[in-house]
Amino acid sequence: MKISKEEFFQLYKTLPPKVKNALFDEEVGLTLTKICKRHMVETRYQEMMDLIVEVLVGLLPPQDLEKILIRDLNIPISSAKEISIEINRFIFFPIKDDLLSIYQTNIASQKVIEESASVENQEFQDSYREKF
Repeated sequence: MKISKEEFFQLYKTLPPKVKNALFDEEVGLTLTKICKRHMVETRYQEMMDLIVEVLVGLLPPQDLEKILIRDLNIPISSAKEISIEINRFIFFPIKDDLLSIYQTNIASQKVIEESASVENQEFQDSYREKF
């Protein structure tokens, strides 16, 4: 999912400091380069970096990364699983508490949206009205 610069900066403003730092940390890029070389997917570096950014700004849950690697980047299942584990361990784990806070906030707001939608979609039950 590509987002505009404006959308990125709107999301960026809401991020915890450690996540903001991770977005521009040279070490993240070097780590991903090593992962790509180890799994012989160097040509997918930029696409994987885009996915990492999506996770960091709260658009892609980390647990969905493996599925996206398989589906969108056509990476074999076994490699995608290993790549996902390494990205989680070396890039996401050091900031896991901050990522959890981002996704818990997203989950909470999503539940509110879903609950309000379900209330709107429910039929009004009038106890005084006769049923046919």
